[in-house]
Amino acid sequence: MDIQRVCDYIIRVEGAGKTLTVLKLQRLLYFAQGWHLAFYGDPFFEGRFQAWAQGPINRKIYDRFAGRPLDSEVTAADVSKDFDVTSLSQQESNHIHSVLEAYERCEDTSFNEIINKDAPWLEARSRCLEHCQREVEEDNMRRFCVVQYLLKQFGTKGGLSAKPQTYPFLAVLGEACEWTQALIPV
Repeated sequence: MDIQRVCDYIIRVEGAGKTLTVLKLQRLLYFAQGWHLAFYGDPFFEGRFQAWAQGPINRKIYDRFAGRPLDSEVTAADVSKDFDVTSLSQQESNHIHSVLEAYERCEDTSFNEIINKDAPWLEARSRCLEHCQREVEEDNMRRFCVVQYLLKQFGTKGGLSAKPQTYPFLAVLGEACEWTQALIPV
């Protein structure tokens, strides 16, 4: 799927009566990608994220809103003229709604706290100065989201405030546990 369609869908749904900034849109896209990688094992859309100082940024979406600050508001007027909400399947729209529901209370400051603990972004930013075009590894995003899901399911600190859901991710469970152990200092 094209990231622009997901972007348009989020603007149409999330922008209805809520404040949506370019930066919040970028973060919602990042989490939509990460959670899809975790639950289904493949990317939700084509497009990688770079480890910018402000958080993970997709260059294609950044270019779409070029000339506008990251804290500027995105509205229904920013939806592509040819976008049709029904062009997304029920499964695709359900996935986006799950992500939006999980992060509905997050404002930019809350997202800053989440991103500052995001291991894949932190790893990609390591040894970077202010400007960094290094890509966040999708495999790291997948494993990190699996770990966050497990932490939430088992009541350990961390994770999201979303309702528990069942997704087909058992194939990565053992690998995620090993990866988590590598992240936690002994």
